[in-house]
Amino acid sequence: QPLEVKSHAPFAQGGSTRKSATYGKFTVRDPGPRDRVAAWHVPQIQMEMMCLGEGCTSALFLSSSATRGVTILQMGRDDAYLSSMLSLAGSFQSDFVDAGQPPPEDFFADRKGYAEFLNRTLEIAEGAEVVARIPDEQVQRSPSNVKW
Repeated sequence: QPLEVKSHAPFAQGGSTRKSATYGKFTVRDPGPRDRVAAWHVPQIQMEMMCLGEGCTSALFLSSSATRGVTILQMGRDDAYLSSMLSLAGSFQSDFVDAGQPPPEDFFADRKGYAEFLNRTLEIAEGAEVVARIPDEQVQRSPSNVKW
């Protein structure tokens, strides 16, 4: 079972306007680990399962916060989704890479089945289930870590 780890930076801009004394500077603002898998991670996680073979039916996604612990989610494999994704990748290869043509903006926007593929991406992300929440005190960290 693959394990995908995403560590989230605890930094945010200190000010949002040019008049702010901290504009352009960073501050520590750690919202904690995510309770969901972001849709843009779904293709990567699905491909990791595919690469491990047909026996791999799920993957773990670990969302790690710098100061507020870890959340572990589990995502199931979706072979129909993988088939669609590989078909789209193949079309991109033949339509643009092999043809030596740069892709236009929104190159698959009008392609039959693409909107359904995007919707399924969201469904898979939303279907990932939290299997564990680990408080920061139980996360092994380097002894040289600085506590914020």
